[in-house]
Amino acid sequence: MMPISTDQNVTDPNSLRLTMEKQISEDYKHLKGHVHFLQVSCGQEFADTALHLVSITPTYGLVHPSLALLLSSSQYYFEAVRNTLQRANEAYNQFIHSNAGRNFSGEIFVVGDYLGGILLHECLKRSRSHCYMQQPHQIVSRHPSNLSTKSHIIANDNGLESRENVWELGGNKLQRNSSVPITMKFRNCSRSTPTSETSSNDEVWESLAFRPSMTFLLGCPLAFVLIHRKFHGYEAEPLEYNQLFNIYYSIDACGARLEPVLNPQLAMLLPVNVPRYNDTADANENTDGILDSSLLWGNHRIDHILHSPHAMIALPSSALPNVLHASYWENDDVAAFILKRFLHSEGVRPINLLNIAKIPSEIKLGPAIANLAPSFSGNDVICVEGTEQIIHARFCYGPMDLVALSRENISAYIRPTGGDWQLVKTDVTDSHGKITFELKKQLPVGTHCVKLIVHGDHSFLDLYIAVAPPGEQFVVFSVDGSLTASVSVTGRDPRVRPGVVDVVRYWYDLGYTIIYITARPDMQHKVVALWLALHNFPHGLLIFTPSFSTDPLRQKVLQLKNYLEMGLSITAAYGSSKDVSVYSSAGVNSSRIFSVTGGKRGCTNIDSYASHLKDLNEGLYDFAKPFDSSLNFPHINSLNILNRRNLIRRTNSFTPRSGRQLFEKSKLQ
Repeated sequence: MMPISTDQNVTDPNSLRLTMEKQISEDYKHLKGHVHFLQVSCGQEFADTALHLVSITPTYGLVHPSLALLLSSSQYYFEAVRNTLQRANEAYNQFIHSNAGRNFSGEIFVVGDYLGGILLHECLKRSRSHCYMQQPHQIVSRHPSNLSTKSHIIANDNGLESRENVWELGGNKLQRNSSVPITMKFRNCSRSTPTSETSSNDEVWESLAFRPSMTFLLGCPLAFVLIHRKFHGYEAEPLEYNQLFNIYYSIDACGARLEPVLNPQLAMLLPVNVPRYNDTADANENTDGILDSSLLWGNHRIDHILHSPHAMIALPSSALPNVLHASYWENDDVAAFILKRFLHSEGVRPINLLNIAKIPSEIKLGPAIANLAPSFSGNDVICVEGTEQIIHARFCYGPMDLVALSRENISAYIRPTGGDWQLVKTDVTDSHGKITFELKKQLPVGTHCVKLIVHGDHSFLDLYIAVAPPGEQFVVFSVDGSLTASVSVTGRDPRVRPGVVDVVRYWYDLGYTIIYITARPDMQHKVVALWLALHNFPHGLLIFTPSFSTDPLRQKVLQLKNYLEMGLSITAAYGSSKDVSVYSSAGVNSSRIFSVTGGKRGCTNIDSYASHLKDLNEGLYDFAKPFDSSLNFPHINSLNILNRRNLIRRTNSFTPRSGRQLFEKSKLQ
């Protein structure tokens, strides 16, 4: 991988390197020691020119699309390209002759930024093509392979380019209107014997000493440069042996689509959303079978848009350009996107859940269990970083946990935040269907998916384990009373309180992790999870009372008190009148307790969630502030471009936690 910076400063490429090394150490441990980073600085030739241009737009500095057009027309442009190419070859040769690069035969990815990407594109033109610099009076066809031996250059006597140039192409004449002269032209040309008129000005350049597999442009205005050349009759040339990804923010003035420049028909397709770092899915190219890969530079979509956080959108326009430029190199989504491309190119595939648990169990599931629905249960786990991480679960079948799944193999797979599924352990349930997996302290800070799979019939249970730093803040909602508007002992679709989903989403959007707590026994895990998913509640941690209890409210007190004693914080707690004493006994501040079912002392009583949401939006509660949580839930789908354009972020909803057939209900990669 070869990050390219626009100046001598190595801060930006180092930021990308540190971000990727962190992800490798946490999520892709098998890549440790197999990824090397080289930096090639470029653009120093523009130093004097840039100073003059920056004086015109001091707010934007160099990060302005018009400056890219001016620099690409500069007299120093080809010198910059040639020097960049030489530095890249020198860096590659030094690596090959080093201990780390000896016998190297892996993939090479190249990354270019605002200006580095433009120079990188010039270096990637057809391998070992002979490239010429033409003075203003010299014109060469953009279709060199069709030039006949009778082709000649028509020039004015005064040395200026004529307004209409004619080439003889295989007996036919092609005319191009050149009403706007181009100071310098950089074209791929076939080998030919220089005439006396051009020998003094033409120069043959070397090519890259290596063949990159993929190219990543970060906020690069290459589209503006290519469309500018296209206006003068010069079509974009294909890149050999290369897949190019154009990655940019939709709010970045330098970011522009490349696909419509290559073919106007591609304008009908929306850019692809870069998956979030904690997203389970890969980029959905959404070609719908209408896209011919020959239209692209590679076999995949080129244009990819990054998620724009609300904090970034709210920045003043004067600060935005430089912040965006730095953000490309520090972005977790960018680093994960590049690493996943590396995994695919190397043939290293993440574990596919459709292929696991294929080894048959030594004890086959009996016909009684085969005719019963799974009733798997377990609490999501919340622990502080550096403490023991233990998962408890129970596997039964039928209503009221009629039959316990005893002596059966269970495989535990964990997908760390932003990573791929990893087998943790395979163990056997006890005679009561219970099982415990001890992870010690191996998971880093974050919310990690856990999938427990029964070998016998591939049924599964999904849980989450949240490893929180001290001081992490949560918002607690009691399921019964605060979320439900009616009583249902069995948990089968009680009515939802009007407006409560919007209030939960309000706290979720501020960055807080939601805890759904209930005094119901854990055997109702499935029906409660389905109810939350049915009514579109956002993701959260689900906490039950272990089995049956004679004092379920006391169990809730103990759970919450345990979280507070671990050093965690509860920013707000919602419940019915009976939950007020639970929260108070656990140690929650009375000003942070909200009751929705009648007057109660020691809390804030709210008439309706609609009026309460209005108060929250108007800032009546000073503690309802945005929080930068470390426990973002892994999202199933990326946000689409329409949401981003409207600056609306629709949070992902709660999902069912268990199922009978893994093959049909879990399509994760």
